[in-house]
Amino acid sequence: MISSRSRDELPGVRSPALPLLLLPLLLSAAPVSPALSSPVRVAILSDFNGTYGSTSYPPALGRSVARIVNDWRPDAVLSAGDLIAGQKASLTDAQVRAMWAAFDRDVRVRLNRAGIPFAFTPGNHDASLPRDRREARTYWQAHPPALTFVDRADFPF
Repeated sequence: MISSRSRDELPGVRSPALPLLLLPLLLSAAPVSPALSSPVRVAILSDFNGTYGSTSYPPALGRSVARIVNDWRPDAVLSAGDLIAGQKASLTDAQVRAMWAAFDRDVRVRLNRAGIPFAFTPGNHDASLPRDRREARTYWQAHPPALTFVDRADFPF
C-alpha cells in the first residue's frame, strides 16, 4: 500500500504494474520462517452471533463445530469475531456474561477438548461498547487460548 501518494502520482508506473514492482520489497521485508514439515491446516469460523442478546446459536454452528472437531481436525481455528451478540447499550452485564457463557459452552470448550487452538480478533459485536470490551477482557483472561503470543500486552485486543 502506498501511504500518502496515489498510484497516479508515481511517474512512469502504470497502475497494474505497481503491485508487481512492490512485491520484491514486501517479500524482502518478511521474516524468514523455517520450513514446515507439513502444511498448516486452519478452519475459519466467524460472525456466528445471533440477534442482540442471544444466548443460543443457529444449528449450523453446532454442525460446523462438530465437523471441525471430528472430521477436519485443523491445526487451529481462526476467527474475525462477532462471537457474541453484544453492541447494544440496553443489554445488561449479566446478559453479556451469559452470551460469553454460551460461546464457551458451544464453541470454545468443544475446540479446547479436541486440542484445537482458537485464534481470534474481537468483532464489533464483541467489543464495541466499553461494557462489551470489559466483559470480553474478563472472559478471555479467564480462558486464554492455547497460543504462543508475540505480544499479549493488550490481550484480547
